[in-house]
Amino acid sequence: MKWIKYKQGQFPPPCVEVLAYNSKWIDKEINPKGIRLGFYSGGGANFISTVWSDDKGCYITCGDNNEEDCNPDYWKYIEQFELYKKNYIG
Repeated sequence: MKWIKYKQGQFPPPCVEVLAYNSKWIDKEINPKGIRLGFYSGGGANFISTVWSDDKGCYITCGDNNEEDCNPDYWKYIEQFELYKKNYIG
Protein backbone atom coordinates (compact mmCIF):
# COMPACT_ATOMS: atom_id res chain seq x y z
CA MET A 1 0.00 0.00 0.00
CA LYS A 2 1.32 3.43 -0.87
CA TRP A 3 1.56 6.51 1.33
CA ILE A 4 -0.81 9.35 0.38
CA LYS A 5 0.07 13.03 0.88
CA TYR A 6 -2.12 14.59 3.57
CA LYS A 7 -3.69 17.58 1.83
CA GLN A 8 -7.08 19.00 0.96
CA GLY A 9 -9.01 16.51 -1.15
CA GLN A 10 -6.83 13.56 -0.10
CA PHE A 11 -7.79 13.16 3.55
CA PRO A 12 -8.65 9.67 4.80
CA PRO A 13 -12.36 8.86 5.15
CA PRO A 14 -13.68 10.30 8.43
CA CYS A 15 -13.22 8.14 11.53
CA VAL A 16 -11.27 5.36 9.74
CA GLU A 17 -8.06 4.45 11.57
CA VAL A 18 -4.97 4.88 9.39
CA LEU A 19 -1.21 4.89 9.76
CA ALA A 20 0.19 8.41 9.69
CA TYR A 21 3.72 9.77 9.25
CA ASN A 22 5.30 13.12 10.03
CA SER A 23 9.04 13.75 10.14
CA LYS A 24 8.47 15.94 13.23
CA TRP A 25 7.22 12.86 15.09
CA ILE A 26 10.55 11.02 14.83
CA ASP A 27 12.12 10.38 18.22
CA LYS A 28 15.10 8.03 18.42
CA GLU A 29 13.91 6.41 21.67
CA ILE A 30 10.12 6.53 21.49
CA ASN A 31 9.14 6.67 17.81
CA PRO A 32 12.14 6.14 15.50
CA LYS A 33 9.96 5.76 12.37
CA GLY A 34 7.72 8.79 12.98
CA ILE A 35 4.54 6.72 12.53
CA ARG A 36 1.36 7.04 14.59
CA LEU A 37 -2.10 5.53 14.56
CA GLY A 38 -4.83 8.10 13.97
CA PHE A 39 -7.91 9.24 12.09
CA TYR A 40 -9.36 12.26 10.32
CA SER A 41 -12.42 13.45 12.19
CA GLY A 42 -14.03 14.95 9.08
CA GLY A 43 -15.65 18.21 8.16
CA GLY A 44 -12.42 20.18 7.98
CA ALA A 45 -11.51 19.24 11.55
CA ASN A 46 -8.08 18.11 12.67
CA PHE A 47 -6.34 14.79 12.37
CA ILE A 48 -6.40 12.95 15.71
CA SER A 49 -3.48 10.69 16.58
CA THR A 50 -1.93 8.93 19.53
CA VAL A 51 1.34 10.09 21.03
CA TRP A 52 3.36 8.79 23.97
CA SER A 53 3.58 11.12 26.98
CA ASP A 54 6.61 10.50 29.18
CA ASP A 55 5.13 12.81 31.82
CA LYS A 56 1.96 10.75 32.12
CA GLY A 57 3.45 7.35 31.25
CA CYS A 58 0.75 6.56 28.70
CA TYR A 59 -0.56 7.41 25.24
CA ILE A 60 -2.59 10.59 24.82
CA THR A 61 -4.43 12.09 21.87
CA CYS A 62 -2.98 14.83 19.73
CA GLY A 63 -5.14 17.00 17.51
CA ASP A 64 -8.27 17.60 19.53
CA ASN A 65 -6.98 21.03 20.65
CA ASN A 66 -5.87 22.35 17.23
CA GLU A 67 -2.19 21.52 17.78
CA GLU A 68 -0.29 22.28 14.61
CA ASP A 69 2.14 19.35 14.73
CA CYS A 70 -0.63 16.75 14.88
CA ASN A 71 -1.39 16.62 11.17
CA PRO A 72 0.61 14.01 9.28
CA ASP A 73 2.67 14.59 6.15
CA TYR A 74 1.46 11.26 4.73
CA TRP A 75 -1.08 8.58 5.61
CA LYS A 76 -2.04 5.10 4.43
CA TYR A 77 -4.75 2.57 5.08
CA ILE A 78 -4.12 -0.21 7.55
CA GLU A 79 -4.03 -3.43 5.57
CA GLN A 80 -6.91 -5.04 7.49
CA PHE A 81 -9.23 -2.16 6.50
CA GLU A 82 -8.50 -2.76 2.83
CA LEU A 83 -9.54 -6.40 3.23
CA TYR A 84 -12.69 -5.37 5.10
CA LYS A 85 -13.52 -2.74 2.49
CA LYS A 86 -13.04 -5.25 -0.34
CA ASN A 87 -15.17 -7.94 1.31
CA TYR A 88 -17.95 -5.90 2.88
CA ILE A 89 -18.13 -2.41 1.37
CA GLY A 90 -17.28 -3.08 -2.25
